[in-house]
Amino acid sequence: MTAAAAGALTPDATCPRCGEPVRWVMTVGGRRIPLNPDPHEAGTYAPRDTRDGRRYESLTGGQLPAQETAYRRHDLTCSKSREAARVRSITTPRCRGCGHALDEVLAAGGDLYHPTCAPSDVREHVVRAAREAAAARTPDDPEQEALPL
Repeated sequence: MTAAAAGALTPDATCPRCGEPVRWVMTVGGRRIPLNPDPHEAGTYAPRDTRDGRRYESLTGGQLPAQETAYRRHDLTCSKSREAARVRSITTPRCRGCGHALDEVLAAGGDLYHPTCAPSDVREHVVRAAREAAAARTPDDPEQEALPL
C-alpha cells in the first residue's frame, strides 16, 4: 500500500484544478478523496485506524459537529470546483426581480432588487425621494452635489 493510499500527507500533493495542497485519502468505503491538509472545526472526515490501514470516516448526523480531529473535503473549498460554485450560488443573495446575483454593496444595504429590476412603485418612491432631496438643497451651497435624475 502506498503512503497516499494509507492516508499520509504527501507534500507534493496538489489539487489538479486550483493547485492548492491536498491530502489524498481512502475512505472507510474504499473511495479515494481529496481533503484539505489542515484540520477544520467544520470538518466531516475523521481518521480511523482499520486493519487495512488508516482510513477516513464520513461523520454524519449525531457525530457532528466533530468532537475529534476532522478534515474538510477539498471539493467544498476549491476555488475551481463545481461543488464550491454550487455552494456560493446557493448562499449568494438574489434579486427578487430577475433572479440574478445581487451586487455585494446592494445586498449589504438591504436591497432586494437591482435598481432597474425594482417594481415600478418602488422605482417611483426612489425617484420621488431623490427629487425631494434635490428640492431641499440650498442652491448656493457648493458642498452639495446635484443628483442626476
